[in-house]
Amino acid sequence: MNSFARAPAAELTPVAPLSDAALSYALEASAESTKRAYQMAWADFTAWCEAPGHASLPATPEVAGSFLAGRATTHKPASLTMRLVAVG
Repeated sequence: MNSFARAPAAELTPVAPLSDAALSYALEASAESTKRAYQMAWADFTAWCEAPGHASLPATPEVAGSFLAGRATTHKPASLTMRLVAVG
């Protein structure tokens, strides 16, 4: 079994805050049901990461791939795609 290391906090790059206009567009870009679906997909990923101690941010390709491979036997392709988008 592979072991994934957590990224040191020093490697995380702070993100600049969104302008008011950008925030407004982002908040209105998706329906509430879509936002809830992404929130649930993200929660699924972070819960999956916590059990073995994987870092959810930044999500490495190896961690995201392992997560999706694990869900491939129980989720439909559209659900896997949503989870991939939510993980980023």
